[in-house]
Amino acid sequence: MKETIQKTKVLKYNDETFNKINNKNRYYKYKAEITVTDFYKSYRETFKYKKFKSKYAGNTPLLVRQPLYRKIINDMFKLIAHDLVYKGTQFQLPCMMGTIGLRKRKMDFDFLLNENLLQIDYAASKKYKKIMYHTNDHSNNFRYKWKWKRREKNAYRFVPCRAMKREAAKVIKLKLNDFPEE
Repeated sequence: MKETIQKTKVLKYNDETFNKINNKNRYYKYKAEITVTDFYKSYRETFKYKKFKSKYAGNTPLLVRQPLYRKIINDMFKLIAHDLVYKGTQFQLPCMMGTIGLRKRKMDFDFLLNENLLQIDYAASKKYKKIMYHTNDHSNNFRYKWKWKRREKNAYRFVPCRAMKREAAKVIKLKLNDFPEE
């Protein structure tokens, strides 16, 4: 009887260790998402509800509430995204963190075919019964990518949201904007 109780305890302990080893119930090792809530916490810690005297009111707090702060930050990000996609500008990040923008590069078909890097166009391949590749004819054989140009390579990376990617694809297909060449 004692042996079975010890075995169940060992199994429970092994299940907990197994969950910890397989990273269940926690983030991946290098995943670091920073959200608007994190911005607000930093903002709140920086200003700590300092009050100042105003001739119009008694004591007025410098901080704004979180819903208004969230609207301000989201509107700012939308303006930046609009400039990146529709005007083709490069956004200069603060604290010498580099610039972010869309870049285009002419496709080198010989290199891409030799290295087997061209994407297969399955619809055209099925239609013509031979292997056909995507050649980006809609963009004059250019490939586009998001580029974060910075001095030092570090553990961070820039991944635009799905809406921003799709907006950029729409602008490229309709040829509404020309982006700088890499």
